[in-house]
Amino acid sequence: RDPLLIEYFRRSFDNSPPIRPYHLDYPNDDILRLIVDRECELYLEAKYDGTHIQFSKYGIFKHDGKPISNEQLAGLMHICLDNPSLVSRIFRAVEKGYVIEVELFGKYYTPMGFHLTYDRLYDLTVFEVGLNGKWIPPPEKYILLKELKLPYPSYCAIKPRDVEELRRKLSEIAGRDEYFEGAVAKTRLVDTSGYRVKQFVKDGLIAFKVKVKEPKIKFRKTRVKRRTKREIRIGGALAKEINDELLKLYSENRGIFSSPRNIPRIINYILDYLRNAHPHLLEGVEEKDLKRYIAGKALEIIRGKFR
Repeated sequence: RDPLLIEYFRRSFDNSPPIRPYHLDYPNDDILRLIVDRECELYLEAKYDGTHIQFSKYGIFKHDGKPISNEQLAGLMHICLDNPSLVSRIFRAVEKGYVIEVELFGKYYTPMGFHLTYDRLYDLTVFEVGLNGKWIPPPEKYILLKELKLPYPSYCAIKPRDVEELRRKLSEIAGRDEYFEGAVAKTRLVDTSGYRVKQFVKDGLIAFKVKVKEPKIKFRKTRVKRRTKREIRIGGALAKEINDELLKLYSENRGIFSSPRNIPRIINYILDYLRNAHPHLLEGVEEKDLKRYIAGKALEIIRGKFR
């Protein structure tokens, strides 16, 4: 199936994803209240530690909507040799008109380190299937994926009675070992009028992420001379997004971390990602502070070593 993989890869340069790959945010109070008030059944899926890749008849795209990188293509080619039937089933689904969103992960592709002991170098699991411009919500999605004979993350369904119960269950389930990096909570679309939940509404479903674990891969902090004594305060969800995206970028393109001269490129990449995926996190944050924070974290990766 390598020739077919290359053919779909080539298509990516002349097309764009038919369904926009989505980015996940951490829940706010409004989305939790919405789940309870609308009596939603919430499906919590294991969050694999890898990278999003979308297969469709228009090509193979990464999570920013651009063609997959050479490193990601190499991972897919390895799977073509290691598990050719899986790739064949994905392409058969694509040929039927489905859009297949997968997580590429494995022992050699685990930005946060949760799959370092996995038994395969590269593997795939399907976390979304779309049709006619929309993602198919759970539980219908699971039924379809079984029919297509495609793997998907383990999950559990909850229907919380109040927000506190919801918070407890989200934290407990996301902390389970078998949930790897955390949990992705999904439910079908409901009326969101009166709730500040725009960032959680995707094409055909509502989704957010829950992460309570620290990455298993970290870099040693290095002593860096500061040109200013002014404290840079970047914290909470924004800091997590920056740190996570830097680790993902390192997995995808280690060469960019070969020299401090590349820090401006790294800053621009992270800023573009944040503006596109999480613009609400940038509200009230000074860009110069943001750039300094990203530069400092990038320098830790460039100068540091794994511990």
